[in-house]
Amino acid sequence: MEQKSQPVPHSHFSLVVERVSQGMAAIGAIMLSVMMFISIADISGRYFFIHPIKGTFELVGILMVVIGTFGMAQCQLQKRNLRIDIVANRLSSKAQIILFIPAYLVCVITTGLICWQGALLTHEYLYAGSLGKTIDLHIPFWPIMLLMSIGFGWTCVIFLIDLYNTCLKLVK
Repeated sequence: MEQKSQPVPHSHFSLVVERVSQGMAAIGAIMLSVMMFISIADISGRYFFIHPIKGTFELVGILMVVIGTFGMAQCQLQKRNLRIDIVANRLSSKAQIILFIPAYLVCVITTGLICWQGALLTHEYLYAGSLGKTIDLHIPFWPIMLLMSIGFGWTCVIFLIDLYNTCLKLVK
């Protein structure tokens, strides 16, 4: 039913939202390429040179956080996420809008809570010393948690925009 999110048609705000989401998705795509090259190098080193790259598992896990969280907002903005509309497609457009409002509320609350808890963990890991680092490479956890919080925070903004637009459709 719904197409791409548009906060306010042709406004400066909608342009900023789209550019930030595209930039975050581009960073996620670059990190996906880096993860792919690290994995290929690790597998090649393991099988051809009998020497894997130390810390590959940690790096892949860190990169997955950035890839997953930085791509979510763009995915939601373009409505390219998975949605099972078996029930919703059989309803009227007004009933679909009424169905989407609680769904967006749940999404806003969930992404907001994850962002908030990620920010708390960022603060905790910032002062954790050696306990706040990965085992093999000693990479601090706080930047990873900060990036995760940013990704979920921006996704929460997109869900808020969708909730606002859906409420406007209900009023009209």
